Amino acid sequence: FYFMADRKIEMKYLIGLDLGATNAKGAVIDELGRVLAFETRALGNELQVESIVSILAVCARQAVLASGVSWSHIIGVGVGTPGAVIDDGYVTGSGNLGWHRVPLKWMMADALGLNDTKVVVLNDADAAIHAELWVGAASRRNSAALLTLGTGVGCGIAVFGKVVTGTTSTMEGGHMIIVQNGRQCACGGRGCLEAHASATAIASDYQERTGKMHLTCAQVFTRAANGDTTAQSVIDDAAQAVAIGCVNLIRLLDPDVVILAGGVATQGNGFLHKVRKYADELKWTCLPSRHNIIVLAAAGVHTGCLGAAKAARDAISLRDNVTGLSRRRSEPSCFCFSSFFPSRLSGDEDATTTSSCTSLPLLRYQSQKKMNVR
Repeated sequence: FYFMADRKIEMKYLIGLDLGATNAKGAVIDELGRVLAFETRALGNELQVESIVSILAVCARQAVLASGVSWSHIIGVGVGTPGAVIDDGYVTGSGNLGWHRVPLKWMMADALGLNDTKVVVLNDADAAIHAELWVGAASRRNSAALLTLGTGVGCGIAVFGKVVTGTTSTMEGGHMIIVQNGRQCACGGRGCLEAHASATAIASDYQERTGKMHLTCAQVFTRAANGDTTAQSVIDDAAQAVAIGCVNLIRLLDPDVVILAGGVATQGNGFLHKVRKYADELKWTCLPSRHNIIVLAAAGVHTGCLGAAKAARDAISLRDNVTGLSRRRSEPSCFCFSSFFPSRLSGDEDATTTSSCTSLPLLRYQSQKKMNVR
């Protein structure tokens, strides 16, 4: 046989898109998790789905142009978004965006001129923990929990190195209730972690206490650093709320690490220190306190894009494995709790059946394509 010693193996690339409440971000990322180019655009007051999809597409195209990578070498696109992702690509339950059953996967595929099998949509907190598993604080860890503390609060969970999404993909740890009859939350409930510890909640709490309007969370932190006792009290309350959330996650999941990400968490080690202190005060006496496993995210400023790209890479790899190995089962990078149950694990069901479920959502999207979706 002949061995091509000088054969060049071409690197494949991914696009990671990160949709936030105020900005859209896009990056071109190689298979090793290195960011080649990055683009960000403000959303402004645009919350119409079509406008946001267009902005995301611009971020993708500009990042590809800046990277110098050919579109033929892009193997997949991942999109991290607020809200629950159901039916293989619909976004619903996003209180901050007001979306309900938006067919984001197929809209992004159309906007970029790609086959929809190359596009993967996932919750933004799930994207964040994908990034931490890949290149961050959870790399080489068996299990992890993550809280994203931004405009809202998201939660990502990983067990056995795989991201868990729940039976109906509606795991929302940011909406665990930490205060009975507490603050009103955008989800419609009261007392959620998000209503007490998000950037929005911190700014709102300070405004209610002082009557000073139009201040941002960052400005509240600045005032606290300058000796404003009211701002310090607001931040202490938020840190205590986060600590309760972390302790709940630790006692429920017993993870290797609990990761804090997002704008609130990155205000410095001072906030992390407060969270750890309050978590330690909540310790039980029958078992050791594990407050020291609470850490800051380490995947960097491109966490959302990295995680979305990683999820796309894993999904495409899984699909290729299923296609190449036919009936041989492959372990997915994301799974739901229902897969733990024997009734869902028994038998030799065809693994390719899971990939055929896109047909129904696609038909739904095609029927809605000419409608104004919100």
